[in-house]
Amino acid sequence: MVEDEEIKASHLSLLVEPREFHYVSETNEAQSLKQAKEYFEREYIHQILINNSWNISKSESELKIEKEDLRQKIKDLTITFLG
Repeated sequence: MVEDEEIKASHLSLLVEPREFHYVSETNEAQSLKQAKEYFEREYIHQILINNSWNISKSESELKIEKEDLRQKIKDLTITFLG
């Protein structure tokens, strides 16, 4: 519930959990669904890799994908090791 008579975009953050708001706020309204999916997938896989110290075997197991598929996604999504 908001005190204003009209619901504005700034009020929408009240409907989204803080952990989800990161993905909502990073997207651009002009972005296509495909671009938004790629952005999410890149961020998600990158975070899994970081959490597992870039251990591919652990990461592929956690993501439930084959090692070669993970390597291809890293390449296709231009995920880079910054450590």
